[in-house]
Amino acid sequence: MIWLLIIYFNFLIITAYIVNKKNKQDNLTFFRGKRKTPWYIISIGMISSSISGISLISVPGMVQQSNFAYMQMVFGFFVGYIIIAYILLPLYYKLNLISIYGYLNNRFGQKTYKTGVSFFLLAKLLSTSTKLYLVAFLLHQFIFIHWDFSFVCTCGILIFFIWLYSFRNGISTIIWTDFIQTLILVLSILCIIIEIIQDLNLNFYQLSDLIISNSHNHIFVFDDWTCSQNFFKYFFSGIFITIVMTGLDQDMMQKNLSCKTLQEAKKNIIYSGISFIPINFLLLILGFLIIYIAQQNNLTIPLSGDEMLPAFINNNINNVIKYAFILSIIVASFSSADSALTALTTCLYIDIFNLKTDKDEQSIIKRKALHIAVSICVFFTILIIQNFNTQNCIINILYKLVSYSYGPLLGLFFLGLFSKQKIKDSTTPIVAIISPLLCFAIENIFYYKLEYQFGYELLILNATITTTLLLCCSKIKII
Repeated sequence: MIWLLIIYFNFLIITAYIVNKKNKQDNLTFFRGKRKTPWYIISIGMISSSISGISLISVPGMVQQSNFAYMQMVFGFFVGYIIIAYILLPLYYKLNLISIYGYLNNRFGQKTYKTGVSFFLLAKLLSTSTKLYLVAFLLHQFIFIHWDFSFVCTCGILIFFIWLYSFRNGISTIIWTDFIQTLILVLSILCIIIEIIQDLNLNFYQLSDLIISNSHNHIFVFDDWTCSQNFFKYFFSGIFITIVMTGLDQDMMQKNLSCKTLQEAKKNIIYSGISFIPINFLLLILGFLIIYIAQQNNLTIPLSGDEMLPAFINNNINNVIKYAFILSIIVASFSSADSALTALTTCLYIDIFNLKTDKDEQSIIKRKALHIAVSICVFFTILIIQNFNTQNCIINILYKLVSYSYGPLLGLFFLGLFSKQKIKDSTTPIVAIISPLLCFAIENIFYYKLEYQFGYELLILNATITTTLLLCCSKIKII
C-alpha cells in the first residue's frame, strides 16, 4: 500500500505546482486566492473538507445503535447552509473581510474580537488534530507499522506533506487540490459500496428492498424526548452546528470568500449543502451493508462505533476495497487538514499579530514562519490526543467539542447580528470562559437529577448562556 501513498503525495505536489505556476507567492494569493476561482470548483472541493476522515469512519458506525437517524441532522445541515448563504455571506462580502472575525472588532470592540479569534484557534487546533490523529492511527496500522515506523514518525510524515503542498500559495492551491480530492473521495466510497454489493450478488432494486425491509432503516425519531436522537434535537443541532462549523469558521469561509462575487459565493454554499445529503446517505448505506454481511456470515467484527469500518476492511480479502478505503481516508483527512492549517495561519497573521497583507518579502517570510509554527503545534497536539485515545465514536466527541468551544462564538455573532445593543467589551473574555463551565454543570445536573441526556443541542445552550450573560453585564443601549 505504500506505493499508493507515495503516488498520492506526489500527485498533490505536482497539482499544487501546476495550479500556482503563474501565481506569485504573495499574501493575498495565500489568504484569498485573489478571488478568481470559479464557484463550482470551490463548491465541489468543500465536500471533501466537510466529509473528514472522522465522518468516513464514524457515520457508518452509527447505524447499529441509531439506524439512519443521523440523516435528521444532515437535513438540519442543509438549512444551516441556507442561513449562511443569505445572512452571513452578505455581511462578510460587504465588509470585504479576509478574516471573518474582523466583524467582531467592528461591532463590539478589540477584546471581543480577540476573544472570538482565540476560541476559534483553540477549537480548530483541537478538531483538526483529532481528525489527523484518526488518519495517522489508521495509516500507521495499515502501512507504516509494517516498516517499523513509530506513531510519532507517521504523524511527522503526515504533517510534513500537508505543509509541503499548502505553504506556497495557501487557499489558492487548496481550492484546486480539494476539488480533485473530492472527486477521488466520492469515487472511492462508491467503489467500496459497489464491490460489497457485487460480493452479495445484489442489484440496485434488491438493495433498496433489503434496506426497506430491514429494522435499521428508521430515520425519524419523534416519540422519545429524552433520546439524544430525537428529531428536534438532531435537526436544530444540525442547523447550528453548520452555522458554527462553516459560517463562523475561518477555515470554511476562507474558501467562500475567494469566490469572484457574492452571488457566486451563495451558489457555492447552497450547492455544497445539497451535495452533503447524498454523500452522508451513502456512508450510512455502507454501515448498513457491513452490519448485514456480519450478521449473515457470523463475522467477529465490532458492529458499532469507530472500530466497525476499519475492522471490516482489515478482515476483507478484497484488495480493491482495502485500497479504496485507505485512499478515501487519506483524501478526506488531507482535504480538511490543509485548509485548517491555512485558516489557523490566517487568523494568527491577521487577527492575533495584526500583520499587514503586504507583498514585500519580509511579510511573506513572516507568514511562512507562522505556517510552520502552526504545523508544529498540530503535530504535538496529535501526540497529546493519542494519550487520551477513547473507543467512543469520535464524531460524537468532535461535535461535543464544537458545542463547548464554538458556543461563545455563536452567542457573540447572534447578538451582533440580531440586536443593536452594545456590550461591555471588557467582560467578553470572562463570559466566554464562564459560559462553557455553566453549560457543563447544567448538562450533568440534567443527566443525574432528571435523567435527561443532552445531545448536540449543548451548542445552542452554550450560545444562549453567553448571550444572556453579556446582556446582564451590559447597559442596554441602542446604537
